[in-house]
Amino acid sequence: MILRLAICMLVMIGPAAVGSLCAGTSAAQQWMDPFPPPSGAEAVSTDSITLHDALQKVAHSNPSRQAFRHRLEAVISRIEQAGLRPNPEIEFQAEDFGGDLPGSSQAEFTAGLSQEIELWGKRTKRRRAAKSETDAARLDLSFADYDLYGETCRRYYLLVHAQNNLALAEDATKLAETMTASVQARLEHGAAMISELLLSELELQRARLEQARREYERASAQDDLAALWDGKEVDLVAVETGLEPGLLKRVDSLIPDFSNSKEVLLATTQESLLRAQLNLQLAENKPNLTVAGGFKRAQADGTNSFVFGLAMPLPFFDRGQGSTKALRSEGVAAGWARQQAQVSTRVEYRRLTRNLKQFSARRKMFNDIILPQAQETYRSLRQAFEKGKVIYSVLLQGEQTLIELRAELNDLDLALVEQVIALEQLLGVHLLMTQSK
Repeated sequence: MILRLAICMLVMIGPAAVGSLCAGTSAAQQWMDPFPPPSGAEAVSTDSITLHDALQKVAHSNPSRQAFRHRLEAVISRIEQAGLRPNPEIEFQAEDFGGDLPGSSQAEFTAGLSQEIELWGKRTKRRRAAKSETDAARLDLSFADYDLYGETCRRYYLLVHAQNNLALAEDATKLAETMTASVQARLEHGAAMISELLLSELELQRARLEQARREYERASAQDDLAALWDGKEVDLVAVETGLEPGLLKRVDSLIPDFSNSKEVLLATTQESLLRAQLNLQLAENKPNLTVAGGFKRAQADGTNSFVFGLAMPLPFFDRGQGSTKALRSEGVAAGWARQQAQVSTRVEYRRLTRNLKQFSARRKMFNDIILPQAQETYRSLRQAFEKGKVIYSVLLQGEQTLIELRAELNDLDLALVEQVIALEQLLGVHLLMTQSK
């Protein structure tokens, strides 16, 4: 099977290696871009596709990934906006003209300019709050990339799984055809009963129906994978040549840095954002100063004069008390959420590594004991059937048991890979793929 070589190498590292994911990788290596760099050839072959090909195709053509980046650009623009000063205001005022007064001979005209001056470091704190929002948006982008990467890997290996199931179904159909012909020949020589022929024909029909179902599942898996880029109907065949040489070393040297896990980083970033917003709110609670100056013209005597003024709101009632309390409470809640995220991450890590150990042990038992015994049993039954020592129903039971065990092993392969993908998603590390491939 395509996937089994990869899984066998994971099994070779065994429970000890899974348990030793505790030495080597630095936090700086977490949440790096999981997609391989562009190679200049994004077209996918209609014959075969590797996981590396699929990831490159998604990186180049996935619409959601492009939308993520434009949303980040929009958030970054807010830093520039946050650093801008308030605009000055120009004012023109005319007094004592018209009405009971003769024309504009008694009028007074004033032209002025005013500027609000932000005090208490409001502009700097506003920029810091915008910077915190940008940091949160960058983190969201990294998480979105990892989610998309994980979904690509999952759909790729689902295609591998569907191909393996189809191969098993095709083998079962060929075997059923062979056995039907064999029973027919034995019946003609009086060495079999008509019921055996009917049973073999029934098994052949069942095998063909199962093959048709597996063909449908493979086509659905192909569509699901292609939907991550252009969605065009392509006869994709997953090709996996096994694990790259550096994978075992990366798995063995991985440090589970829980402080940089997804949930903890989300809570930590939210805590930092709320802290920046609280500092901004505390500054916003203090009033700004408005400075005004201008020129005044009195038409009655032709005199000109300069005017100057200062203005500041009096914070008698609204001092932002409610907003300040809300931000303080949200900050405390974010701190508790961060602690809960650390606990949840540790528990999830233990669950994933425990599953990896269990799946590895089960697969080793399948490969070393169960499947060899099932194959040997089936060979013995086949020989006994050909010699007329057992009836077809006994042979059929052995055949079905062998096929079910192979299918169960294929399911186990997929489950093991899904645990590896989940571990990548939890800690933001690369295990299945590297950037340099």
